[in-house]
Amino acid sequence: MENNFKKRYNVLKSEGGVSILKKFYENCQIFTPLEIVKYMLDTIGYKNNIIGKTVLENSCGDGNFLIEITQRYIRCCIRKKYSKKEIKKGLERDIYGYELDSRHFKKCLENLDSLACEYGIHDVKWKIYNKDYLKEMNNKKFDFIIGNPPYISYADLDLETRVYIKDKFSSCKEGKPDYYYAFIEQSLNFLNETGVLAYLIPNNIFKNRFGERIRNIMKDSLMEVIDYDNLKMFEGKLTTSSVIICSKAKKKRSIVYKNIPNELTYKIQKNNLNEKWIFNTDIEHMEREHVFGDEFNVFMSVATLLNKAFVISDFVEENDYYIVERNYRIEKGAVRPAASPRGLSRNRTELIIFPYRYDNGLKKIGENFCNEFPLAYEYLERYRDELEKSNKDSGALWFEYGRSQALTKINTGKLLISPIVSNKVNVTILDQMHIPYSGIVITAKNNNLLTEAKRILESEDFLKYIESIGIKSNGNSIRISGTDIKKYKY
Repeated sequence: MENNFKKRYNVLKSEGGVSILKKFYENCQIFTPLEIVKYMLDTIGYKNNIIGKTVLENSCGDGNFLIEITQRYIRCCIRKKYSKKEIKKGLERDIYGYELDSRHFKKCLENLDSLACEYGIHDVKWKIYNKDYLKEMNNKKFDFIIGNPPYISYADLDLETRVYIKDKFSSCKEGKPDYYYAFIEQSLNFLNETGVLAYLIPNNIFKNRFGERIRNIMKDSLMEVIDYDNLKMFEGKLTTSSVIICSKAKKKRSIVYKNIPNELTYKIQKNNLNEKWIFNTDIEHMEREHVFGDEFNVFMSVATLLNKAFVISDFVEENDYYIVERNYRIEKGAVRPAASPRGLSRNRTELIIFPYRYDNGLKKIGENFCNEFPLAYEYLERYRDELEKSNKDSGALWFEYGRSQALTKINTGKLLISPIVSNKVNVTILDQMHIPYSGIVITAKNNNLLTEAKRILESEDFLKYIESIGIKSNGNSIRISGTDIKKYKY
């Protein structure tokens, strides 16, 4: 089946289909191309013997799924010698849809009416509703639910919607859940006892820490994951996609995983799908002696919350001062060398204003900062309004960093890596004086050597590990966390 899909994908791509596909996420109203619609319907068995079987598309847009569903339904009826009256009755009884946007709702009805008219069927009373599917609480159960739910991140949801999904859906109770989690949960509840669900969704659902609840909810009924992996299906979009197939009737202990670009198919036991779902069996079952987090400290860098105020990249040295932006002098004692993965990749030399000191541990300079370093204090005054509005640690003064917890750990030699990895893990050794203001920081413990940590993190084996456990970010880029690094076994 995966080879069949890849063939269809290549045909679609050669015909300019990617230009259609790229609409998929624009304005959260991006519609599914016909070839993918057909593939998903074929996969769940919506082909023959579908008369009397109820089907729902719960975010139907202009009707991309419903048009193909209706086409198949009518043709099935014709093969069975149904009259036009009987076909019309079946369309009104068996096919359902929801669309919140009134423009797309009207267009969907027009498209369905036009299709029905091609077969001489008129005035169908479609069960297509201009409503919010997530607020539909009827007791109707369906044989098939299929679609492409709206992908809207939690950050882009309005406050009212955030409150609603957290209140109504257990998958959304904690953290920052994406909007489509609620659609999956609702749809699983709307399946009848033999119902089947097919959804096209972003594949970060398998590893996103806020997706753990929805993963647990769908695990029991999950049958198949069809992973597009790094196929560049949606130009200009960061999200890569997967199709999930769930069945209420065929609950199994394993799932079938299909990786389309790599042409791989294998079974994975559900009891091996834990916090993050890793579909690479070689990685999942490794038994190794050492855990990276037992040998090295791993934590996020300091976060100033306003880098433009603290980080200096345009400067010249003059005696005991740095001249910044040609106009401002800043005392050398008020700054330290700074580092970020991006800056290092561009060979930038940076400084950071450092309103702290170390003396048997981290010490705050506090209000004395303005007396000890009046020029640095004056420079920061330019940003005082913005700094005072930032969401700082409790008790932090306006000229201090927003998040300073890491400062207690970094006054030593350290490694710095980016949470975004593309093809290669780049690890930089920093000395005691450097203050990393972005990225993931590694320091030694138990007398282990940083050079050994660097060797481990730059190994092919570690790269293979993060390719399995990381979240696809863009093309070949992968996002990893400090926790991912801590859990690496070698």
